[in-house]
Amino acid sequence: MKRYSKPVYQGRRLRRMVELAEKSAKTQVREVVSLPQAQRVDRRLSAETIAELIQAYRDGVGTPELRWRYHLSQGSVTKILHGHGVEMRGQGLADGDASMVAELYRGGATLARLGERFGVSPNAVRRALVSAGVVMRARGRSKPRTGH
Repeated sequence: MKRYSKPVYQGRRLRRMVELAEKSAKTQVREVVSLPQAQRVDRRLSAETIAELIQAYRDGVGTPELRWRYHLSQGSVTKILHGHGVEMRGQGLADGDASMVAELYRGGATLARLGERFGVSPNAVRRALVSAGVVMRARGRSKPRTGH
């Protein structure tokens, strides 16, 4: 016979279940606070606000500033701009710079240094290198070899 089929164990389990039910009946239930409903950005912002955002971008304001100014995510700002046919700027390396970046990277330059030099993020450099077929080095600094 198995342990749970013995009446002694069944009684203990039943008493424990009753104790838990009584305890939970005494527990005070907190009031449920509803979360704000997520709305589509184009419904949340007025047409005037969207027009201001687009004009600000065309006037040179960057997307990080627009995110902060309008309390939006990066994806929302980009979606608004793309949805209104705005040409994005600063989206990675110029085509002519890719071969120079690849050469410097193969020579030992880091993604961060290349990003600083060409005015883009290290990730933009990485994307350009990968699309150019460059084999990426392992992350982190290489440890100096010790001669034994």
